[in-house]
Amino acid sequence: MATGVGDAGQLWLGKRGGRVEGVTRRTFARAATLLAASATAGVAAACGPAGGPTVPSYSGTTAQIRVQGGIGSNPGLGDHWDEGLAEFKGRFPRISASWDPNPPTTDGGDWTVKLIAAMAADAAPDVYGAWGDLYAKFANVGGVENIEPYTRRMKASDIQDFAKWQWDAFAAFAPGFRVGLPRYINIIVLYYNKDLFDQAGVKYPNANWTTDDYREALAKLSRDTNGDGKRDQWGGKLSYSAWDRLNRYPQSWGGHLVDQKDKSRCLLGSSEAQAAFQWLHDRIWKENSMAQNVQLKDAVNDTGNYVGFYQRRVAMVEEGISGIGRNFATNVDKAGSFNWSIMHVPKGPATRSTLGTTDGWAMWSGSKVKDAGWELMWYMAAPTFQRLQAQYQSQLPVRLSVQEEYKKILRAQWPSLEKVDLDVALEAQKLGYPRDNENFANQQKAAELVDPALTKIFVDGAATPALFQDVCRQVEATQPKKG
Repeated sequence: MATGVGDAGQLWLGKRGGRVEGVTRRTFARAATLLAASATAGVAAACGPAGGPTVPSYSGTTAQIRVQGGIGSNPGLGDHWDEGLAEFKGRFPRISASWDPNPPTTDGGDWTVKLIAAMAADAAPDVYGAWGDLYAKFANVGGVENIEPYTRRMKASDIQDFAKWQWDAFAAFAPGFRVGLPRYINIIVLYYNKDLFDQAGVKYPNANWTTDDYREALAKLSRDTNGDGKRDQWGGKLSYSAWDRLNRYPQSWGGHLVDQKDKSRCLLGSSEAQAAFQWLHDRIWKENSMAQNVQLKDAVNDTGNYVGFYQRRVAMVEEGISGIGRNFATNVDKAGSFNWSIMHVPKGPATRSTLGTTDGWAMWSGSKVKDAGWELMWYMAAPTFQRLQAQYQSQLPVRLSVQEEYKKILRAQWPSLEKVDLDVALEAQKLGYPRDNENFANQQKAAELVDPALTKIFVDGAATPALFQDVCRQVEATQPKKG
């Protein structure tokens, strides 16, 4: 059994669309002890009794692996599971693997809570899809295996074929502990409607755009199109209450949300974070050049980042590259094609930053087929499976050697992407500005205070970013203390 800790050796919980329930102090203490033992054992296993390289490996025995989530269906690679695993089955005929989507949440239970319950009942899938905050959530209940010993037997050339920023992020949760393998690369970019830019006489975004350029374009692209006295077209939209999506703003102003040397310290009230969030708040609630959720609900019956863009009500959205084919291209074509493309997010006053995710595969620490499970995980991060993931899900491959094929694969599947600048996603990695989201030592406790504040400030407009000053004091009171 394994878990995850913060910089001070304290457990931390994560949140991205769900919450951990029933995690007690006893669980925390036990998991912290287990992590230390697991990390030490992992290093010892990798070194061997006399410093020799002995690492776990598949013995060739019969194994049945259960995989949950991580890929999509209807449409998605989940509809082509047998095709995806054909090469794997040829190499490992005694390993069989089944895939199931995450369980539905219509009964009121979040799928992450259901997975944690399955772990507690010793009935969890052997391999499952996770990302960012969720590794912390599952690790805190002992549900994540340290796969660092497995990676030690991989060729250096294979390791170097992964994007370094993403590969390193999987080992940044705790010393000597790797939570999983990359599944795909998602980077937040700027989607924009060229036709709306042309109508407003605004130049298209470019790689040199700053937040000043962004602000000016947002204002010029916001208008009342039917003359009824109400604004019905807006310059932009992003996920206003999503912790991971908002990280880039304070970072672009030269700051952070969490102190990177002491993750119990909240920086939401710092001058950099306050300036960044005030900039965003002004666009939504002062100038209204970014659509308010309630306005978008009235205009297109949706408050997300997609439908307003498809229906030409929002000129720019900050959204992930992973949905560029099956979400954006597919739905723009259905809605009536228009000219659009993507660009790097604008530079802030200090630097450029954007979310680069740790969407990946994790191994359940209670799995009885770990060595076989590792072989499957490694295969799903290898070129063949990555090509199919790009084909069926439009996701950017984690292997650098496959990324040059990415454009060709996507354009064969979604011809309308021929006019879209897919090089932006590749350039972002070379420029080195994507970052995974920052987390507190106990992110779950912090999220219980921060998430309502984000909604109150940006979604409801009922407060200003100054509210974060008080929220920070409350967050720090919930965090573990050093020593």
